[in-house]
Amino acid sequence: MLFIAFTKEGDVAVVGAGQNDIKNGKSKTKDEVEKRGKTMSTTFLIIIPQSGIEKVGPRGTGRGKENCKKSILECRNGIEMYLGEELLKNKIEIINECSHKNFSEEYWENMKNNDYKLRT
Repeated sequence: MLFIAFTKEGDVAVVGAGQNDIKNGKSKTKDEVEKRGKTMSTTFLIIIPQSGIEKVGPRGTGRGKENCKKSILECRNGIEMYLGEELLKNKIEIINECSHKNFSEEYWENMKNNDYKLRT
């Protein structure tokens, strides 16, 4: 699953994919949110189901793109990064901005310039 988690104050706390550890109180995002004097919401969460998107790794975790066939946007890590970067491009702050960054800036820029297609 892809998700966008929020603070109780309405800020975007994190854009993520896979398992969400925010509810159990153990996350870098929660720490970042609290440093800003805000509180994580455990009830307001946008969940984006994944249909036709490849998982990365045995539990849907990891950074690789080995299951992507033609486009980085076939994999959840690519979609996660795309979603986060689109929010930032539209001046929507993400408190834990690094959380969605699965690829280097250089690699991502190359993907954008190549219409997100993987080179074969």
